[in-house]
Amino acid sequence: MTIRPGVIKYLLFVAILTAVLSGCEKEKEGRTWDCTVTIPQNSDEIVLSNTVVQTDSGELSMQNHGDVDMMWFLYEIDGEAIQVEKPAARMEIKAGGAGTMFQLDRKKDYAVGIQADSPVERKVTVIVSEYPNSDPYTVEENSYEGSSD
Repeated sequence: MTIRPGVIKYLLFVAILTAVLSGCEKEKEGRTWDCTVTIPQNSDEIVLSNTVVQTDSGELSMQNHGDVDMMWFLYEIDGEAIQVEKPAARMEIKAGGAGTMFQLDRKKDYAVGIQADSPVERKVTVIVSEYPNSDPYTVEENSYEGSSD
């Protein structure tokens, strides 16, 4: 059996392309943060997580591991102060759902705020990832010790 040179070139091209694409996928592995908060009973208060998130890509994804719909807010952190007057971005995330914010400022620190209407006080697990395909079980330790006032 004779293998034509064109087939060998094609197989070599496919092997190289596969290696390059898997390398690109590895570059897209981003950071992930646990931004779990306790939602007060029957309140429209926005609760700030003690976690600082940042993006190199300009996008952040959020996973709502709770059983209550919520609004997700991102607030810029300017030095030690959280700019709570106007969120940099916001998005509604259904219970058990996820969403991604795009076109965020890169290399900027953000505080995460969560607002949800709950009949009882409850802890809601919120995972924020730099990329949609980030591993939700690898969480960075990066807390903001400022005040939410």
